Amino acid sequence: MSTLKLVLDLIGYVGSAFVVIALMQTNMRRLRVLNAIGSAISAAILLLTAQFIAGDIMTVSWPVVLLNALLVVVNVVMLIKMRVEKADK
Repeated sequence: MSTLKLVLDLIGYVGSAFVVIALMQTNMRRLRVLNAIGSAISAAILLLTAQFIAGDIMTVSWPVVLLNALLVVVNVVMLIKMRVEKADK
């Protein structure tokens, strides 16, 4: 196993850990922040692994990348909405 693959795998595990930790939160803001971070890391690592390890971006699991990218967008939008609602109070 190459060093680059090992590093990318470890970063991917960190992203997964963020998602798991996020799901254990009782505070919605913290949940959304941690989930957005974990999803962004996961999507980026999937793309980087496909590009640098396999050498072919078409080997990436696009449904997983799109899911993680969508989760980042949803979490950011909800965080903005939460901030606006808090400011309106």
